[in-house]
Amino acid sequence: MLLLGYCHIGCGQEQVLVDTLNVQVYFRQGYSILEFDYRDNAKRLAAFVDSVRTLQGSASCRVKTFRIVGTASPEGVSVLNKRLSENRAKNLVAWIEEYISLEGATLDIQRLWVSTGKGWKDRS
Repeated sequence: MLLLGYCHIGCGQEQVLVDTLNVQVYFRQGYSILEFDYRDNAKRLAAFVDSVRTLQGSASCRVKTFRIVGTASPEGVSVLNKRLSENRAKNLVAWIEEYISLEGATLDIQRLWVSTGKGWKDRS
């Protein structure tokens, strides 16, 4: 699973409101290739892109941050999970850059990948 989207949105001239958009993108176990026909990824990503473009087209809203969180399950070798979570995030960023304008927004890339025996450990 990869979490995409934390669009930090400021709306309005006098009052600043903050909201987030989220989308989950799924990968096959052990793979970092973005597959659109896997677990409704195409539908999820299309809806996310439409929402972001709508916000970007609004004169009263500004998308400030995109946060990409690459993950790998805690099973397996930590070194491989690190590489897998990084590659998943990179592949998704490459796709995003093709379909969404990142102009004026910051890109925050994080990863979760290390098994601690009790769950995931954030190693961003």
